[in-house]
Amino acid sequence: MVSLPHRGVGAQAGGRVTLAVTDRWVFVKDLSKDAPPGALGATVLDNVTLTAAEFKGLAPADPKAGAEWSVPEATARKFFPVLSAADTVFRDAREVTSVRLAGRVEEVKGGLAYLAFEGDIAATHVGTKSEAREGKQCSSEAKLLGGTGVYDAKAGRLVALTLVYDGRFRNYPPYDAPARFGAVVEWVSGSEKR
Repeated sequence: MVSLPHRGVGAQAGGRVTLAVTDRWVFVKDLSKDAPPGALGATVLDNVTLTAAEFKGLAPADPKAGAEWSVPEATARKFFPVLSAADTVFRDAREVTSVRLAGRVEEVKGGLAYLAFEGDIAATHVGTKSEAREGKQCSSEAKLLGGTGVYDAKAGRLVALTLVYDGRFRNYPPYDAPARFGAVVEWVSGSEKR
């Protein structure tokens, strides 16, 4: 039995999808080499749930080579879970201070459109009394290093999506030196992920 059977795979009733989010702290500056033991923090799992209409915004309206589009801001804001690298600090799309997510059709081959994505997201969380951080702020930002997707032009639907982010988190003062993290968002249409 799978406890989250739709996390990162398939669609649910009404076309809703749940994209899988994985975050990790990165405690090394040079990522061009294999990371030494202990250079990566614990894995934090989360998700982004989108309605059928929101999910449609991740796909091109016209799947022809060179076509570009911007994902609607309200949908892009829902990607805020990529900003919580350890605790689930950011729990509301209203904390997002800036966001941009755009796609481009790189090529169409055999009825499949191969997509590329770019963008960034940032948010600020204001501590609450119940967190014992009332009025203090922490922030996080992430740049989309690379994003790919596959769109079935014949069926008119997205079949795969992967987004990779490089982020910086600033904790509450006085512990607000930027800390690096990475985040990945993944989804596939069918059981091929299992």
